[in-house]
Amino acid sequence: RFQGTRAARDQRTAAYLPLSGTAVGIASRATVTPAILTLLEEAGLPIPAAHYGYPDERGYERLLARLAQQRHRIAVTHQHPLEQIPAPAWWIDPRLLADLNDKALLSRWVPRAHCPRRVVAPLDEVRQAARGFRTPFLLKASTGWSSGAGMVVRIVSSPAQGRAVIKEWRGAETVVVEEFQTFTRNLCLNYATDGKRIRYLGSGEQRVDGTAYLGSWVDQEAEAPKAAIALGHEIMERGRRQGYVGIAGLDIGITRTGRPVAFDLNFRTCGSTFSVLYRDALRRRSREASCSDTIRAVGRHGAQRMLASARAAMRAGIFLPCAIFTPVLETRQTHPVVYGLVLGRDRSAVEENRTRLARAGLG
Repeated sequence: RFQGTRAARDQRTAAYLPLSGTAVGIASRATVTPAILTLLEEAGLPIPAAHYGYPDERGYERLLARLAQQRHRIAVTHQHPLEQIPAPAWWIDPRLLADLNDKALLSRWVPRAHCPRRVVAPLDEVRQAARGFRTPFLLKASTGWSSGAGMVVRIVSSPAQGRAVIKEWRGAETVVVEEFQTFTRNLCLNYATDGKRIRYLGSGEQRVDGTAYLGSWVDQEAEAPKAAIALGHEIMERGRRQGYVGIAGLDIGITRTGRPVAFDLNFRTCGSTFSVLYRDALRRRSREASCSDTIRAVGRHGAQRMLASARAAMRAGIFLPCAIFTPVLETRQTHPVVYGLVLGRDRSAVEENRTRLARAGLG
């Protein structure tokens, strides 16, 4: 339940296609329709020539089984049940993937001096553990299933809020009680490793509302300080030594004294990865694309109108689509969605263009 709805999980598969390189991508059919692929190609994105589109959950499981039987190695960025992918097909050991993303194990990967004060406790002992923390404090659910966008994090300011979270998370075995940090900057630093070397890709400055992730600024102002880059490299090195290969987005805050604190680890692509990787190409294309922010726009008037608005905004140079989801059956709970970058010469221009997109139905 910490990974969201089936539709939300299908939507995520679209984000990996422009980042797959020469690998064969696997995605929901609702993200690789001819209309979607045409728009992404018009945007200049390198969509893999070969990809698999699955129709539903059972179709996805059958596809994984077939690929494993054909002795393909399968790289997943979110933890799967062990029975879905047999050991010979693993690209990354799923037990390692679970440990890297488990919020209770943060101190295993982060040097003590850069880890927030925290206590890990069974759910039924959280009230006792929380007595050592001043309000507000954070509660984080411990799970090997990767989550995102603050889905398993809550800010607790009163006993009533704490009781509500405990009730909501009934069934979770372990919870983290963590000191609430006041950061001057909230950054996500992106790294990649091929198992031998580590490369720093860049950082995004995260926009949040409480614990909910809203987007990431990527511009000159968002670049991380050297101390944060060094901390992220050390964390990535610890994962690499254990066998991790791939991209990671490491959430690091900067305190008032300038100390970097790593408060969440995402050993997968994350909200700022796409914009960081395409940053230089966008700047070379136009000075009007020196700054970007991520956006998730819901097409409440249908897929066709959403795609038309996205194409018009792209041609106007204020928007770059990177992932699109158009369900076969649109309901109140399942709308078409487009993820992309709002572009501008600076943050004020991006805000103006965000307003233009909202008027066009991309808000």
